[in-house]
Amino acid sequence: MKALGVIFIGMFFLSACDNESTSTRYLCNNHAVELTTQNEAATLTLNEQAYSLTKEPSASGAKYISERVLFWSKANEAMLFISGNKYRCKLTNANLQ
Repeated sequence: MKALGVIFIGMFFLSACDNESTSTRYLCNNHAVELTTQNEAATLTLNEQAYSLTKEPSASGAKYISERVLFWSKANEAMLFISGNKYRCKLTNANLQ
């Protein structure tokens, strides 16, 4: 019975970690961009405009998309496409949380 309690508490804390959001800032063609991720979803903010994105499988790095936006990051760099406009991005911080 005691072991079940320990397992339950451990699972509770692990599941709570999955719901944490992480914000990362990039500089994309001299525009500040913030990407906030939580589980399989993300919000990208550029010029006070927020875009809701969904995580997609990627061979490497992280890729988030919507109908109008594609954001793909790997290491300290990223590519951003919004309505046909292409931005090259550099990481400006590791994590904001």
